[in-house]
Amino acid sequence: MNFNAPRMLPVLLLGLVFSHSVSGQLGFIPSDKAGGLSDTKLVTKDIHDICKQVQEKVETQLNTKFKMFKPLKYKTQVVSGTNLYIKVKVRGEDESEVSFIHIKVFKPLSYSNEEPSLVGIQVDKSGREMIKYF
Repeated sequence: MNFNAPRMLPVLLLGLVFSHSVSGQLGFIPSDKAGGLSDTKLVTKDIHDICKQVQEKVETQLNTKFKMFKPLKYKTQVVSGTNLYIKVKVRGEDESEVSFIHIKVFKPLSYSNEEPSLVGIQVDKSGREMIKYF
């Protein structure tokens, strides 16, 4: 069998383009690059549930109780699991004014059967401030 690389190159490139487009449509290629932050996303029920799970830990670390703890938007970072960077609108029990915090939550891969865990908190954020890696 005679392999002629220059003649095979267009066929290989066509196969690569086709397989990439088909696998992307079928969901085999993740939309977020591993390690980088995604675009900002609107909050889903899953994000609301995760925030409920970590709210007490956030309150403990900040030594306060929140009357309002409302996730607004988030970004993801694909690692061995997913880091969630979530902007949360908060108000203390004393009816203090509304403020914003960013929380980082690690969501393990589903097969691990582990719960999401709080990794970090940033306070004194503004409503307009972009979510960034921390």
